[in-house]
Amino acid sequence: ELGAGYSVEIANERNSGTKGLAAVVVTKNNGSSATNQVDMRLEAERLSAELNTPVRIITDAEGAASLPTVRQRRAKGFWSEKDGIVVILSNHKDVADVAGTVLHEIVGHNGLRVLFPLRA
Repeated sequence: ELGAGYSVEIANERNSGTKGLAAVVVTKNNGSSATNQVDMRLEAERLSAELNTPVRIITDAEGAASLPTVRQRRAKGFWSEKDGIVVILSNHKDVADVAGTVLHEIVGHNGLRVLFPLRA
């Protein structure tokens, strides 16, 4: 359970624009107007703990600049086999934006890998 204030929508390929994949969209309905980095970091940490999934939080543009690819540096968040879930706070506008990214990465990417592991 994600808790009060969140909604989950699963879009099929017809209405998500993806080819053969479903898209998972998580929205925080009671979004906060707080935009400060501390609040965003605390929200990412709270969701990480609540969903029992480690999240690497990059707090500034300098930290993002150390990522190996331009695509990763520009992303709000991503999942990689090496790093797991990574969220870049400097690429977000507010707490609700961070919450959506963390939930998208945990539920959509990491969750699907847990439910449907690749078979050799």
